[in-house]
Amino acid sequence: SSEGESEEAAPSPPPRSGQDPLNTEFLYYSSVLRVVGPTLTHENDRKVIIPWVRKLFRPEYHSSKLREKRNRLV
Repeated sequence: SSEGESEEAAPSPPPRSGQDPLNTEFLYYSSVLRVVGPTLTHENDRKVIIPWVRKLFRPEYHSSKLREKRNRLV
């Protein structure tokens, strides 16, 4: 070991869980919207929310390449 270098190794980062927090949050809120959307009182709200939620559930928004874009939409 050269002079001035510490013998201690740098701490390792915490282990990554397989879960992406934004993905988990997306799944929660979009599921809530999917259930609540059709029960909204105002028809105009339903006309906006329901197609938007359907769009978010399309398969392409669940690919890793578009996940960031999807999360911005929410």
